[in-house]
Order: sequence, then structure tokens, then C-alpha cells
Amino acid sequence: MATRIIKILKDEGIRVGANRLYPVLNAMLKDGVISQKEKRDGKRVRKVYVITLKGRKVLEGGKKLFRGIVGEFTREMLE
Repeated sequence: MATRIIKILKDEGIRVGANRLYPVLNAMLKDGVISQKEKRDGKRVRKVYVITLKGRKVLEGGKKLFRGIVGEFTREMLE
């Protein structure tokens, strides 16, 4: 799963390796914003990360904050 997350981030222009990603995922698990499940893929067991209800609330709050910052920046630029 980490390789998939790394690829998604790379496609967004964010370069990160597993050595940086796992501490962030562990912190997010500890904070309860994501949960982890194991999924069997043939003989291999994969870790699957799922956003929790708390994580969705945190994400929504971040989106509102970002929109507010962008709106304020836009107003400042147009004045």
C-alpha cells in the first residue's frame, strides 16, 4: 500500500520515500484519523489504510481553512 500512496503523491508532484511516509502514517493511526486493516492478496498480506470518521472531520476542517485562506488571499490581491 505504501508504494501506491508514494505513487499517488509522486503524481501530485510530492516526492516522498517509505522512510518518510511510515512515520506519518503511524502518527495518523495514533491520532485516529486513519485505521489500518490487513488484506490478503494471494500469499501476501497488505496493509490497507482507511480514513476514519474523525479523519473525515479533520479533512473537512482543513478544506474549510484552506478555502478561507485562498478567499482572503484573493480579496487582498483584488483590493
